Amino acid sequence: MSDFKPIVNQLIHEQPFQRFEAPRLLYAALEWISKELKFVLWNRMQREVANPFHKDQRTRFETEGLAIHGCDRDDPDQHWNLKCDDLEISWYRHSWCCVSVNREMTNDDIAAFLDRAVSILDSCNMDMDYHGSGGEQPFTLDGEEIGESSYQRACREEREAHNGGRHD
Repeated sequence: MSDFKPIVNQLIHEQPFQRFEAPRLLYAALEWISKELKFVLWNRMQREVANPFHKDQRTRFETEGLAIHGCDRDDPDQHWNLKCDDLEISWYRHSWCCVSVNREMTNDDIAAFLDRAVSILDSCNMDMDYHGSGGEQPFTLDGEEIGESSYQRACREEREAHNGGRHD
């Protein structure tokens, strides 16, 4: 892995970057995570939410073990765009431009990171199966705590009524 060399605009706008250039496989992992996040946000919010992986979206998603912040050129304190445990990833404007990481990564490291990030997102997602459960992991979106969606609440209440008030 080689040291990351930021582009001129990244330096002019004082955008964050990490020490190492990201391997190409990491770009694919970020795209997968982006799509998983889109599903989580739709299922929990029941509306389209700006994706922080996309160009100049300032959306901030945070939950235990995973934080994703869109590129915000007005925030001098932004040091990364995605943080998962000790891994920090930065990009310029969108997640397929000038991606850098704070440590060297092998393909196995990327696979482990992808598995961890998707597992965390799955814990935030709701199960669309009537008898299922899910979405237990709370998260914040742009600083607002997101708990149970109205759909989740209605399903839970219907299950409880069907089960005679028992919480299965």
